[in-house]
Amino acid sequence: MDKKKAVKLATASAVAASAFVAANPHASQAATDVATVVSQAKAQMKQAYYTYSHTVTETGQFPDINDVYAAYNKAKQAYANAVAVVNKAGGAKKDAYLADLQATYETYVFKANPKSGEARVATYIDAYNYATKLDAMRQELKAAVDAKDLKKAEELYHKISYELKTRTVILDRVYGQTTRELLRSTFKADAQALRDSLIYDITVAMKAREAQDAVKAGNLDKAKAALDQVNQYVSKVTDAFKAELQKAAQDANAAYEAALTPKVESVSAINAKQVVVKFNKAVQAGTATGGAQVVANYSLDGTNPTRVEL
Repeated sequence: MDKKKAVKLATASAVAASAFVAANPHASQAATDVATVVSQAKAQMKQAYYTYSHTVTETGQFPDINDVYAAYNKAKQAYANAVAVVNKAGGAKKDAYLADLQATYETYVFKANPKSGEARVATYIDAYNYATKLDAMRQELKAAVDAKDLKKAEELYHKISYELKTRTVILDRVYGQTTRELLRSTFKADAQALRDSLIYDITVAMKAREAQDAVKAGNLDKAKAALDQVNQYVSKVTDAFKAELQKAAQDANAAYEAALTPKVESVSAINAKQVVVKFNKAVQAGTATGGAQVVANYSLDGTNPTRVEL
């Protein structure tokens, strides 16, 4: 193509473009407007994340949760508006715009399928709300301890134990190490410390009841196993429940002792006519000793001894 033909072609193209713009005066502006709407929506989504993350990192404190909710709702609305604009006027870039909006939304605001990762703002809101509920439970447990209400304390102890074991993982999912650590140290650590301080109290309370129930059911082996733990931990209970738990331990031990059938632990000879029989519990003196009048109660190799000492 010679130089003259190239000039003519370029001129023709320019004329055609001018004619298109003249016939469609809003086309260029519409494309710009869509790009602006998408950009602004993405900025609002990121701002929702910054509302909590920057506050924590810059002040070491949690933002007002209402401010986070407000930014979250603005981001959701901005996303919905931008999607509507793109669907209407996105043109050739429609799919690219929609993909970009969705990726940003799922990263910063909300993700319908969290298995592939957590959206930052929604996860923070869920974690913060959960953490405040856990702290309310901790305060309720502390009030029960202060009131020396063992029954209520045991109930709340088990609830908090369940939460700490199975649900506080939500705190670990929050994006941002500083925010995660602040949530853990502010809420989880205090709940864990209070719960751990009552381990011996609740164990003694539970095992004392278990021993009593086992005695009533005639299962003395189970009762003995429970009492072993009661007797091991009762000296370690807190002052709040010490008197009540010491009595529970005494009652459980007494019930167990009363249910035991005397068993011979050992027999040793003193001389040809005297033996010492040791039982595993105290027995009634009237039937255990007394010489010839109770001799029928004992036998040794088929021969009744004339005297038994306990």
